[in-house]
Amino acid sequence: MLAERLWRHRGRLLRLAMSILANAQDAEDAVSEAAVRAFRHREELRDEEKALQWLLSIVARSSYDLIRKNGRERRAAGEMPRAMPVPVPATDSIYPLLFRLPAGDRQVLTLYYYEDMPAREIAAVLNVSAASVNMRLMRARRRLKAILEQEGVFSCAPKRI
Repeated sequence: MLAERLWRHRGRLLRLAMSILANAQDAEDAVSEAAVRAFRHREELRDEEKALQWLLSIVARSSYDLIRKNGRERRAAGEMPRAMPVPVPATDSIYPLLFRLPAGDRQVLTLYYYEDMPAREIAAVLNVSAASVNMRLMRARRRLKAILEQEGVFSCAPKRI
């Protein structure tokens, strides 16, 4: 049952991990680690209706754990942390532009708009209050709007003739 859910929601889990990590290989690693954690702790899933929410929260934690682990490994090797790669913006979607935002902004926007989750479910995934999610969404939208205006994709300013 859990394996079936993991397979069915694999795209959604990868999208969330990618929104945090901004690297496809790291996202795959985080989802794989999350799957292992989910199997180890499957008895903690009490409500089958909330299985996706539970899996997304595990993926989010695994993604942030990977960020911390990679940072420690780089520091131990004497390397300076590198910036995350930014995908080239596509003309047909704003999704690639999300990678110019901080990870937390990408995360809430991805869950809200791409996973169609309400604020209260996002709050459960991120282990924060719904009010905090709404505030994060407001800030993330403001930052994304600035990027869209900068790219000429969106403008609220009236056009002068």
